[in-house]
Amino acid sequence: MGKTKEAELAASRNEQIMVGLWEKINKAGPVPADHPKLGSCWIWNGRTSKTHGYAVDYAGGHLPLKIARIVYYSQKGATPDDLEIDHVCNNRLCVNPDHVEWVSHRENMRRRKARGLRREVVRTFCDEVLEWWNRADQSQSTPKFVDTAKRLKGMFS
Repeated sequence: MGKTKEAELAASRNEQIMVGLWEKINKAGPVPADHPKLGSCWIWNGRTSKTHGYAVDYAGGHLPLKIARIVYYSQKGATPDDLEIDHVCNNRLCVNPDHVEWVSHRENMRRRKARGLRREVVRTFCDEVLEWWNRADQSQSTPKFVDTAKRLKGMFS
């Protein structure tokens, strides 16, 4: 297992960047309805990739850093360069390392197709996030993930 740019960032222990990333993670996210034993999703409340809605950040550079990889590395260790993350919880904004499986691109696409992720699962997840946010303490400003859920729901409607 080699080191990716995300792994190198986490390994560098740049406290300022890592603290800034952790401040954008809400560990009290929704529990996946189809996998309740996984526990709560850790919802990323920062930037997302415009094309797919995954958690990214541009801390210290121009290329997007994949937050799920950074969190996985900081909690569990090395990440494989040649494999992709499969969000077992079907939540693209989730960065909980316990909700991740490392799979080949082919397997990731097979699973996505089997789950019907392009429309129904994304819409269902967005509905769950928005319902969860409506029940939450709304004394703070609306988190970015709520706007992202609204945008994704529109993309897949």
